[in-house]
Amino acid sequence: MLQDVAGLAIIVLFYVCLAIIVFAPTLYAVWFYIVSRKIKGKSNRLLKTAISVFLVNAVFAYLLLSLASQYFLPQQAAEKDAAATDTIRTAIASQKRFFDRHGRYYLVGPVRGPYNDEYGVVVEKDVILEVTPMRDKKTGAESFEAYAIHVWGRKVVSGRPSRAEDASLEPDEEHRIRAKLFNSLK
Repeated sequence: MLQDVAGLAIIVLFYVCLAIIVFAPTLYAVWFYIVSRKIKGKSNRLLKTAISVFLVNAVFAYLLLSLASQYFLPQQAAEKDAAATDTIRTAIASQKRFFDRHGRYYLVGPVRGPYNDEYGVVVEKDVILEVTPMRDKKTGAESFEAYAIHVWGRKVVSGRPSRAEDASLEPDEEHRIRAKLFNSLK
């Protein structure tokens, strides 16, 4: 709970600072207008200037927000999620090789990258991986369940002996897995 509040406070503080930077010219124009009213000068011209500077800043802020939300953030999140998918693929390959040699799967993690082990698991930087051996409920055979997330990614990637995939889980279950992986590394 405290961790969520602290994270939210940091994010809000970041956006407030960014807004102050973007709207700094407007703040100066409004300050000049307020000072000119105290001096008894021509404040109407400064009011129009402050409004026009605000409009220019608002358009600039809109363009920055649009550019970030459409081009930078989704592309970066997709790259981070691809790193988690690659980690799951190496974990599946490693688990299959280990199973062929020893007849069982082995436990990995949860670990945060950069990490690699003697069996071939490679975890990239800022990716959290957990592999848990288990019995398949339908067939009763040995199996495993793997989950990976990137610290800055959006998706939970899951893996089984057959394949890696984006976990199509309920939002509550996905949140539970993400929280479990983050909290296990404290």
